[in-house]
Parts: sequence; structure tokens; C-alpha cells
Amino acid sequence: MLQFLSENFFDSVSSLVAFVSMAIAILFGVRSARSASDSLAHEERALEHSQKSLQHSEESLEHTRETVRNERISVILAYTASVRDWGDKVMEVLSDSIILCEVDPARMPEFFNERQQLRSRLMTLIDTGRWFFPNVDHDNYGLWKEGAYQGLTQEAVTKLKEALIIVENLNYRENARNRELKKPIVEIKREICSIIQIAINPRQFSDLIGRSFK
Repeated sequence: MLQFLSENFFDSVSSLVAFVSMAIAILFGVRSARSASDSLAHEERALEHSQKSLQHSEESLEHTRETVRNERISVILAYTASVRDWGDKVMEVLSDSIILCEVDPARMPEFFNERQQLRSRLMTLIDTGRWFFPNVDHDNYGLWKEGAYQGLTQEAVTKLKEALIIVENLNYRENARNRELKKPIVEIKREICSIIQIAINPRQFSDLIGRSFK
């Protein structure tokens, strides 16, 4: 009888130990699962934060690109406006020169003064034209000259020089050959107009403005 009770006791103790062990295992399992869940939640929050940071960086980058694009457009606008203003003055003085070729000096006492004013305007535009069409090959030609005059003049400035020479040859006493000088000035005007159009490139500028609003 005693042996039977002893065996039952040990069986109960063993069962109890097994139950306690299982309970402890379950408890640690629950804690581990909870810890894993917390770790996963933390990683999800970190991932969400990283995604937001990435989105913010992308937005900042796009804003920077847009700023650079707008600044580029502003620079182009300023440059083309300056060239256009210079070109307007060139077209005007050449048009006035063409008209003067048709006038009879005998019927226009101020012909000489008009010619002198045209010369002055042309000389000014030749010099200011170097700001937009600077001399080329300046390391090899005219090194003894001032910086703006070293090198070879570009075509737009060269054509204005040719127009200046023609205007200087206008006869302020009689219209013997003045009408003959009209044609080369007309050709110079058309050539410079084309050069300026290439410089300001209005077609490309329109495309650039269009892309900036997309």
C-alpha cells in the first residue's frame, strides 16, 4: 500500500513538474512572441519613417530641380532680352541708313548731320555688340589691344563695320551714288537679323517655356 502511494505521489509530482515546465515554456513563448511582435512593430515604424524621409528627400530634390530650371529660364530671359534690345537698335539704325540712301542731299540741308548721327550710332552698336558677340581667337590676334578688341570679330560685328563704311561713303552734297549703296545695307540688315535670331533662338525658347509648365 505504501509503495502504491509512493508511486502515485511521484507520478503526481512528475505531472506537476511537467505542467509547470510546460507553463514556463508557454510563458517564455508568449514573452518571446510579444517581444518579436514589438520588434516587428518597431521595424515597421522605422520603415515608415524611412519611407517618409525618402519621400521628403525626393520632394526636396524635385524642388531643387525646379528652382534650378526657373533660374536657368530667368538667365536665358535676361540674356535674350539684352540681345533683343541690341538687335532692335541695330535694325533701327540700318533702316534709317537705308532711308537716307534714298534722300536727295540737295533737298535735305541736315543730311550731313543725319549721316554723322548714323555713324555715331553704328560705332556705339559695334562696341556694345562685342558684349554679345565677343571676338574669337583672342589668344592669337591683336594681343597688343585692349581685351575686348583682341582676336577676330564675329560676323554680326563685322557686318556692322561694313555698314559703317557704307554710311561714311554717303555723299552729303548730291545723290549721285547714294542709291547704289542702299542694296548692300539691305543685305547686311537681313544677314544680321538672321544672326540675332540664331542667337536668341526664339523657337527653342518657346519649347523651354512649354517644358517648364509641364
